[in-house]
Amino acid sequence: MRSSRIPNRPWHPLLLCLLACAPSPEVAQGSAGHATWNPAATRSPPPSDADVTSIDPTGPSDVDADLPPTPDAEDPPDEAPVVSGRDAGAARDLPPAVVNPGPARTCTLTFQVTTVTFNGSYAPRNVGAIWVSDAGGRFVKSLNVWAAKRIRHLVTWQGASMGSTVDAVTSATASNHGTRTGRWNCTGLDHQPVPDGTYRINAEMTERNGLGRVMTPVTFVKGASAVDLTAPDQSNFKGLRLQVSVP
Repeated sequence: MRSSRIPNRPWHPLLLCLLACAPSPEVAQGSAGHATWNPAATRSPPPSDADVTSIDPTGPSDVDADLPPTPDAEDPPDEAPVVSGRDAGAARDLPPAVVNPGPARTCTLTFQVTTVTFNGSYAPRNVGAIWVSDAGGRFVKSLNVWAAKRIRHLVTWQGASMGSTVDAVTSATASNHGTRTGRWNCTGLDHQPVPDGTYRINAEMTERNGLGRVMTPVTFVKGASAVDLTAPDQSNFKGLRLQVSVP
């Protein structure tokens, strides 16, 4: 029996063209053998790498990416009062209305103090300030500020008051030491009476281009009763007397 054998012949170029040159689904045959574009068969290209990287690999999230992160539970609220000094622990969680819970009424306060040199670089010339703060150490109002070019060296007063001299008596650098007086009608920066409660009289003085001496505050209670007290002398502040009269 003769075995049939297909000769090993190379593919004819015309046959290769028929197989490889078949039109894609996107191309339709027009008249006279001309190919035309078929819009219905057009497919969109796959997304670029830039679009892919914007997808969260862990899956979709219910949280808006533009929202700020939620603060930790232990973070204090923004409105918590900030206080300093020895009363900070007692007043940290109390709003000012609780620190001074009494009614608001006017009064007339007079405070006097005699400053004493500490032999600073431009002594006996000196600058200084007297001001009122509440029981938590928060600034209420300046009473007397004697300073001009060197006012920035009243470091403690500047930090407390932010330079406020509303209703205060102001003057230039003093040429010598002596008795200074502060007067207050028991109103705040808004010219409204402050609540009854505990307040402090503060004083600062310097004879150099820097922090000088700060008086230990004199504490008193503003209320329905008059006040007349004399505080002990301090190294650079002597003759401390405070009087408060009420209507």
